[in-house]
Amino acid sequence: FYQTALGLLDEADSGREKSNARSLHSELAESTLQSPGCTEMRLSLHAGAPVTFFGSDADLKCFVHSFLTASPLCGPTLHAEAFSALQLAGTLDVYFGPRQIMEGQTGTDTVPGHTLHCNSKHAEAAWQGVLSLHHGSREDTMGLQHCLRMAETVHRIGCGEVDSVHIAPGPTQGPWAGCAEWAVQASKPSKLQAQARPTRLCNTSAVLVRALPNATAQVLGASLLTVQGERRLEIAISIQPKDCALCDSRWQSGHGGHLLSLPHTFLGRWQCRFLQNGRSEATGALAVNSFNLAHTVLAFPVPTWLGSEDFRVELDSEDLAWSISDIWLCVEEVQSQSEISVCSTMFYNMAAPGAQHAFRQWLRYHELAGVHRVFVYDYDGTLARAVEEAVRRGFVEYFPGFASHFGAVAEHLGSLSGADGLGYEDFGYASFRQLTDSQALNHCLFRARGRGWVVVLPHHDEYVAPLAGHLNLQEEFRRLSELRPSLAVIDLPWVTFGGPLTMRSPYVIEAWTSRSLDSFEEFQASPLLNPDNVLSVMSEGAIGRPSSVHLQGLGSLRIHRYVDLHTPRCEHCEERVSDSSALWALGDLIASLPAEPEEWLPGHWCSAASG
Repeated sequence: FYQTALGLLDEADSGREKSNARSLHSELAESTLQSPGCTEMRLSLHAGAPVTFFGSDADLKCFVHSFLTASPLCGPTLHAEAFSALQLAGTLDVYFGPRQIMEGQTGTDTVPGHTLHCNSKHAEAAWQGVLSLHHGSREDTMGLQHCLRMAETVHRIGCGEVDSVHIAPGPTQGPWAGCAEWAVQASKPSKLQAQARPTRLCNTSAVLVRALPNATAQVLGASLLTVQGERRLEIAISIQPKDCALCDSRWQSGHGGHLLSLPHTFLGRWQCRFLQNGRSEATGALAVNSFNLAHTVLAFPVPTWLGSEDFRVELDSEDLAWSISDIWLCVEEVQSQSEISVCSTMFYNMAAPGAQHAFRQWLRYHELAGVHRVFVYDYDGTLARAVEEAVRRGFVEYFPGFASHFGAVAEHLGSLSGADGLGYEDFGYASFRQLTDSQALNHCLFRARGRGWVVVLPHHDEYVAPLAGHLNLQEEFRRLSELRPSLAVIDLPWVTFGGPLTMRSPYVIEAWTSRSLDSFEEFQASPLLNPDNVLSVMSEGAIGRPSSVHLQGLGSLRIHRYVDLHTPRCEHCEERVSDSSALWALGDLIASLPAEPEEWLPGHWCSAASG
């Protein structure tokens, strides 16, 4: 195939296209499909619970390949002859479709002041796993490896820069023969129009769990939406083996890890049966995508007869002999596209009075800023008292014991962290109890679709803050209304607060009013989302639909990270500069949340050093 690909763009007329042809020729010639190396894959027995770790994204091929063996380390075997892979062009489009990046300049506070360019290489890892598979003789898998490599190579050159591709006669590629031309067309960004209807799982407010042969399925959420004028249903699922846990090993380096789904989930062929008012119809998947292996998003066309009432769906994969039935979906009327939600990740060991007080401050601050709802995920239920009043008012949606939906092994691993009674600060981001962070964030994403905006604030040491003045998020987002239909993500830059306390105050925003001097040197951010256009979210980033707009910085908003709230973590706090931009809310916090005793000061470990 690579030999036949050397004829790409040979008939190009312009010098630019010839240059691109030479670049493409070189990259194809250097591309190889090597057998996966498994040196980084290891099996760890942690207190009797089998856990398979994969050290990096580079080991993804090994991860998928291990399930093609006669005796996989964990979970059921994935049979190559029953493998359907990335079933339609829509799936490839999500992986390789361009995103439009708008980069802000320092001090810029309006969207027109941003510079627009196209991101031609979106570093998704999940699809790479199929490159290691030994395909059977089924027609629908012929040429898939080469198609994936071709699409990646075309997109390396640049969005929309290649006008045509010619493949010289060569070996048949089956249904993937037109892949090169598809890759060129998919590289050209178009104006995206997407809007979701608020849709929720009728059976539960949390996660729907269904038993499968040798595995357990979790449905994280679903949404009805219209994309480019066509109605579709998107469902986020995760499938775990019954008697073991799969996770990456980033927790070992202190950056937190993820509980992984079986790779079968995004490698199999799926269909969805819609049932409503006595009618029934099955449709095949438009796309099946997994970006971090923690969950998979399935997209299906919606029958024309489906009305606005509640309906039921059944998911089936004949290849995998899996069926997820009795998924009732409740469709709600669109009340407003201007609601603002906060998505958090997993909290735990929050029973201490100081932790409860700091958490209530965080909730109240963002309520004052204009947030309508906060989604709180609690591993051990220790936040129940802190959120009780906010839950009663509807300001907080609370999910205690969230990890229990993902199997006894995963829950057991979490219980091992802090078994000796140590607190939140003793484990930080290395705790097993954060293995389901990704599932929590994407559960929140689907719950918020069709309602407005989402700010991802993983923990209560992160505050949205203005450059100056009173923070009014409603007003900030009103400026983005025209861009919203195509907007996916706005990266809000971090500003680090830490080191010795500025003041011995029980209120976080008053305790530290000095930020690190080099906070802006390296762009790190938390995502602000239009959830209708986001397919997957992580604590520090998100993946939007093809042709969606990603905005780097908004100028007027940023994230204050009080990194020393629970444990000394600030690595660049030697040089600090005064910054009181969060103090606009202090008066209300003092009035509404009575001060706790001094020994419960935030950052109490360093209070002596503050003088």
